Parts: sequence; C-alpha cells; structure tokens
Amino acid sequence: MAHLSGWISHVVGGGVVGYLGGILTKVYGPVAKYSFDKANELKEVIVKIRREIDALEAPPREITIQSSTGVPGVSLSDWQVRIIRFPEYVLDLKSGLELIRWYPLIRHLVPLPSKKNIEEAAKLLPQLFEVKREDYQKALTTAKKIKKLLA
Repeated sequence: MAHLSGWISHVVGGGVVGYLGGILTKVYGPVAKYSFDKANELKEVIVKIRREIDALEAPPREITIQSSTGVPGVSLSDWQVRIIRFPEYVLDLKSGLELIRWYPLIRHLVPLPSKKNIEEAAKLLPQLFEVKREDYQKALTTAKKIKKLLA
C-alpha cells in the first residue's frame, strides 16, 4: 500500500500544480498576449526608423517642391524631407514601452533593444529634427547614434 499512496500523492500534487498553472494562464495569458503584440508593433516602429536612417545615409539630392498655385518652388535636400517624419516616431517609441508589461522578459521573446536604449533614442529623435538645413553631417552623426541604440 505504501507504493500506492506515493502514486496518489504524486497525481494529486501534479493536479494541483496543473490546476494552479491553468489559473495563472487564464489570468495572465491575455496580458502576456497583449504585451507580445505591442512588442511586435514596437519592433515594426524600430525597423521603420532604421530604414529611414539607412535612406538618410545615402548621398543627399536636391528636391524642388512646386506649389499648386504657381508660386515658385522651394528647394530642399531629400534628407531634410526625410527628417520631417522622425518626431512622430518619438510618441510611438514611448507609448510602446509603456504598454508592454514584463518588458525584460518580452524583449527576449521579440528581439528588442534594452529599454534604456529605446528611451535614449526617443530623446535623440527630436534633436535630429532640429538640425539646421545646411548641417547634413550633424544630422548623419545623430542618425547613426540612434541606429546604434536601436540595434
């Protein structure tokens, strides 16, 4: 009978652990799925930023923007047009970080940079937008810093 009682306690103990595991999955499963989905969205934003920076690293070209009213056009470099989009990514990065629960765990499931690096990149993005029209090298240096942080 001793061998039978050991078997019964193992099955009952395993059942309790399985039952508690099921409860935890039921309670935290939706939160984990939501965090995983938000981490994937954050990863997509990071990929967009890196692609924009890759395009920014190409030699600049002059673009003339014509007005539909017949007013003479404005001449800009293509990098000046590209950096206009960077400030909108700041909010996406910050909100993405705030919405992900258990970031230290999730960042290993979805390959993401550290939280500190993302926050630092979010601080540098507005600086990239504020670069003067003629200062392409400064914009490129800031862009490379951002790209390195988001690697």
